[in-house]
Amino acid sequence: MAPILICLLLLTLAQRICFALASLSKRGRPLASGEPPSIQVLVAARNEEASLPRFLEALDHLDYDPARLSFVLVSDGSTDATVALMEDWCRRHDRAVVIALANHSGKAAALQAAWERAPGAELTALYDADAQPAPNALRFLAQEFVDSSVGAATGPVLPSNFDVNMVTRYASVELWVFHQVIQAARDRLGLDPPTVGANSMYRSAALQGIGGFPQYETFSEDIEVYFAMQRRAWRTRFCIDACVTTEVPQTILGFWAQRERWTRGLYQAIRRAPRLSAVLIAMGYADRLIFLAVAGAAAWGSISWLWPTLYFLGPALNIWLALGRAGVPSKVRFLCGTVPMFAVDLGVTLFGTLKSLHSSRFHPTLRWKKS
Repeated sequence: MAPILICLLLLTLAQRICFALASLSKRGRPLASGEPPSIQVLVAARNEEASLPRFLEALDHLDYDPARLSFVLVSDGSTDATVALMEDWCRRHDRAVVIALANHSGKAAALQAAWERAPGAELTALYDADAQPAPNALRFLAQEFVDSSVGAATGPVLPSNFDVNMVTRYASVELWVFHQVIQAARDRLGLDPPTVGANSMYRSAALQGIGGFPQYETFSEDIEVYFAMQRRAWRTRFCIDACVTTEVPQTILGFWAQRERWTRGLYQAIRRAPRLSAVLIAMGYADRLIFLAVAGAAAWGSISWLWPTLYFLGPALNIWLALGRAGVPSKVRFLCGTVPMFAVDLGVTLFGTLKSLHSSRFHPTLRWKKS
């Protein structure tokens, strides 16, 4: 068993180093010509009255031809002022409608309702109501579809409250590493980076071809759609310039709840992963489990403590690169600030894994709405 654990550890280290090196390369932006494509923006929200004003203001500042934009905003059974805020904004925009679902149905079902109500456009963009897209975000993502093989594109989701406390620093480091190193590297290596629901765009014909959004309960509808497009041989791209910002959790409980949901969602999607690279994406936080196993073997005395220590070289390299790209002035302080939260990270990963294994949601019935 010890040699197997060491091999797995070395594989995760090699992957981290490979991603770090690949992310250093530059990719030329595709050149668009002619009239920009039409875009329909779909937004599903539940009880987002606190974040909606900032989000809707960001939509007002999108740098895109208004005549080629339309919006469908869905309230997923909200009990606060979400519907009122959406309706007020839509009254001031000609090509915008609100759908108020009476009961909470889940994000995937809410997006499907928006998709069915949308007027039709060449591209379909998704944003979360707690994010604020940059003015040029839509334009940059739309350029990726100049390549006819591209079915989806995604951009970075970056933290806006990264230096509040230990929790926000750790959560921010995770976002920076994932988007500015791992996603960028996957794109450079041609590995079809997964779409992120808070900032993604789809070719509407490709989305139509898979029947829209999954019509079963899921924690990660974005990964489910991504895998469905992989099965149809659509490519995905990551555009590092198409940014949105969002607030990361500020408490350990908030971080735990978010990471547990993400962990369970990734495991849930494994059954629909169409190839090895997609399975590796779906495994998500499995490197933490490998570390725990190697550390356990070291504590048992079957291997040297050198091996679990070696694990940290890969994340440290990725974090250092990500902090530099994020423009963080005190890299050492941020690196030190991640250490205590790593124990929480390990705990929620293990908890989410065990919960997935014992949950009926680990094997949901696959039902897609027919196109």
